[in-house]
Amino acid sequence: MPTTKRAKEIIQKIPYITIASLSKDGEVWNAPVYTAYDKYYNFYWGSHVGSQHSQNIAHSPNIFLVIYDSTATPGSGEGVYVRATAAEIADSEEIKTVHQLLWNRHVVPYWKIEQVQGDAPSKN
Repeated sequence: MPTTKRAKEIIQKIPYITIASLSKDGEVWNAPVYTAYDKYYNFYWGSHVGSQHSQNIAHSPNIFLVIYDSTATPGSGEGVYVRATAAEIADSEEIKTVHQLLWNRHVVPYWKIEQVQGDAPSKN
């Protein structure tokens, strides 16, 4: 099976990604988050602005994503590895679009649109 096709299947199946980021002090941090993606496979998640990975991304937007099934038996697992640049979304229309992508993939009743806009503690 072609690599791109298999990578898309894994991305579509696995609801979590892990985000590796780097702190101001050079410490590596890895955090699992629910994710959604658009038709171009841009990844989106919502995180509290005070979380370690959010602070790290504010310092350095260079991140590394890993998507894999952690329940796979040893030797049978597959994963997708992505070197990326992350940025906070500030445009209210884009926030609505991303919020809907996340909601469609993970119905999370405590993530209301007003909780991820403006000065809210969580961001998309």
